[in-house]
Amino acid sequence: MSDESQYWIDLTNRQSNHLFDLHNSEMSAQLERQDYNLFEFLKPSLMIDGDQYEVLYGTNPMEGVAGYGKTPHLAILDFNKSWHQACPRVKSWVPPKIGSTKEAP
Repeated sequence: MSDESQYWIDLTNRQSNHLFDLHNSEMSAQLERQDYNLFEFLKPSLMIDGDQYEVLYGTNPMEGVAGYGKTPHLAILDFNKSWHQACPRVKSWVPPKIGSTKEAP
């Protein structure tokens, strides 16, 4: 193989690798933007709660949706995950009938 042929092969490989890297960078940027879309749309609160960040949509975590993380980004990711989860079933407490000797669970 001639030196010129090898030059063109190497150049093509470098360009292909560069395009591949650009594509990966653009895909990473798009995925990161998607992480923030829900946050930007709903505009939940972002605050510090103890040693972590909390993202909260609603008045409190029990009545709203919350996410937690060591960084704001991780809290937003956890919030997004929580937003898409089904509401956990809460076993409601029924008070005992008057005169019953059973205690509440």
